[in-house]
Amino acid sequence: MNPRKTTLKYLGWCPGVKSAAEFVPDRNIPNIYILFTAFSAILLVGLYQLSLPAPQWEPKTITINGQYYHDNNFTEHFNYSKISGKNFDFYEPLDPDEFVNSDTEAPVSFSSKSEIGDKLVELDAPNIVTGYTLWLVNGSWSEAYLRIYGVEPDYETLTSNTIGMVFGVSSDSFVQYYVSREPYRLIIKKMYKTGAGQSPIWVLNINMDLGPPYSGTLFRAKRR
Repeated sequence: MNPRKTTLKYLGWCPGVKSAAEFVPDRNIPNIYILFTAFSAILLVGLYQLSLPAPQWEPKTITINGQYYHDNNFTEHFNYSKISGKNFDFYEPLDPDEFVNSDTEAPVSFSSKSEIGDKLVELDAPNIVTGYTLWLVNGSWSEAYLRIYGVEPDYETLTSNTIGMVFGVSSDSFVQYYVSREPYRLIIKKMYKTGAGQSPIWVLNINMDLGPPYSGTLFRAKRR
């Protein structure tokens, strides 16, 4: 194969190629040499890619009614009433290392509501889950209901006393968080999809009727 003739044959119509072709070897080169050179180049590129450090997860991109946010924008000071009842998604991959060898349940106690947020940070919950939880437990259950719906709760017509939200996308590869508050209880669950439906990774169950301190349990699950 002659590199100069091949270049002129296929690229000769391009402006400047004829002049550049003067620097291309004008001699026959065995095909096996060309194949070996191409294979070596591909191999070197592949080895270089493998040598690069594993990419770190970027801050989760959260879509709320088609508008994009970064998870690091969400703090306890964000106005979560703006997102209550809206459609939003984010993708957090399922991490097999979060599971324990056997189901366990341990007591927990919090001297203040802000310590609940510290526990969620320890559990590596996204900022939007931690911030929303702290916003939801700020004040009484009735005050939280008013912030979400804009009206006082009518206990005579109320069909459910649970308020909260679901965060994330349910699939075989991603997890969801459930944050719900009842008048005397707060429950945060990290769930994943199984063949039988959904199973927990962990569940934080906290009594809110007495306290501080606020007592409860942390349940951690083995993989189903």
